Amino acid sequence: MKYKKRLSSPIKLLVALLLLPLMAGAIVIKSVRSKPKSRVTPIRVSPPNGGKFETPQVIEMLNGDSLSGTMLAYDIGTGVTWKNDAALNDIIFKSHSIARVKLQHALPPGVSPEKPSRLHLRNGDELIGELMMVNDSNISLNTWYGGVLNIPRSAVTHITPGGTVSSAIYEGPRDMSGWSGTGLRNGEGMIIKDRGLKLQKVEGNANNGWIFRNKAFYSMSSGPHIGRKVKFSDMVNLEFDLAWRGHFQLSTYVYADKMQPYSGNAYTLTISPSNVYLQRMTPNGSANIGNVKLSLRGKTKAHFSVRVNRKTRAISLIVDGQLKQQWEDGLDFAGKGDGLMFVNQGSGALKLSGIRLTEWDGGMPVAGGRSARTNKDELRLAGNNVLSGKLRWVRDGKVEFFFEGTGTEQKIPLERVERIRFAVKTTIAPRPLKPLPGTVRATFVDGGRMTFKMENMENDQVSGESDILDKFGFRSAVFQTLEFNLENHRSADDGPFGF
Repeated sequence: MKYKKRLSSPIKLLVALLLLPLMAGAIVIKSVRSKPKSRVTPIRVSPPNGGKFETPQVIEMLNGDSLSGTMLAYDIGTGVTWKNDAALNDIIFKSHSIARVKLQHALPPGVSPEKPSRLHLRNGDELIGELMMVNDSNISLNTWYGGVLNIPRSAVTHITPGGTVSSAIYEGPRDMSGWSGTGLRNGEGMIIKDRGLKLQKVEGNANNGWIFRNKAFYSMSSGPHIGRKVKFSDMVNLEFDLAWRGHFQLSTYVYADKMQPYSGNAYTLTISPSNVYLQRMTPNGSANIGNVKLSLRGKTKAHFSVRVNRKTRAISLIVDGQLKQQWEDGLDFAGKGDGLMFVNQGSGALKLSGIRLTEWDGGMPVAGGRSARTNKDELRLAGNNVLSGKLRWVRDGKVEFFFEGTGTEQKIPLERVERIRFAVKTTIAPRPLKPLPGTVRATFVDGGRMTFKMENMENDQVSGESDILDKFGFRSAVFQTLEFNLENHRSADDGPFGF
């Protein structure tokens, strides 16, 4: 991974001064705060290759400048102490000028569980580990970096249990494997060049195709397509998350026998903010089956579900948990292949993620969709069977759940549960979305992330506090990136187009 080093004039002057022989005295940072006592006993994680990092760390400034080197220390009152081989002395960058630091640490071998559970928090954070226990008030998660963490149940939206026997035919994208399409390439190392209110531009002609980055595909031009082969069964449920900037139009091809748009046999759903059109594709052309109006104007993201019954030639569309339309093709089933394809046909930028293809048991959401069941806990079992009621507890690999439909309580093996979604208490006031000054967002090397107030970093020990963990201390080697000034800087995990 290569990073472009660019320094503005003020930073050039600073480095030049540091190189002067008369300035050869070492810069020393004195801690202005005592180290808080951690309620978590972290484990030590050694860097690979005997303590040496082959990939240089990078600090990025809010003005777009970047500099490679090593992060030595941090203090909430002083800033980041940075070492660069071209400078005789350490450099101190003020906290309010920093966008993020790429620590470039790798996941230590053998410390992460093989099939970890994922806790999705209401503030957008995600913690990964072994699910130990869930009761009325707390969730216990065993992590490789901090031991057992106790997290308030009210802070979690849903859990994806580890070790679940999944019915999924495909889940991703985790990487680019199996995917092909127009200009498809890896965008993990792309450098942001423009940080205005407009869509973000990146090096590498990102406008001309699809980019894979942070478990998502991005496109910001009309025309490019991506696709892959999947094993469509007679009854399937295709789900995906879509985010957009500007006017969007996305065509989704299912059961396609050609991996090129406008060719072969397939069904296509063309989605825009106001309409969805369903068409059957054949070598002789396309025919419209029907359409339904949508009300997505003013929104920037939505969750889509396309459910297909090949035997009855029925196709259904669910948007954000609400059934929008059911169609039935009066002719023979048009789809003849195992191709799944997406085509950006609009002028706006798209982010496509959370693609999940499963076998479908024929069930449909109840009237009103997900919003009508926010006061109930939900279990999604293999086969997309969703049960609503009250989750009593999770322990010893079992879930005790009160089923509202039957009025009974049952114990279900955790391995059969694909998702646990907790009820939303309407009496709880929503938390402010805007982060407070001094807040950082840390991305763990295992892919999790946590937002907290970072107080200092000294001797590779990061100390901070959060509403979830209170006071804590982790080794800096557990983090991949640290993002600063979240109130002025977009998330580095949100992709290159400002999502």
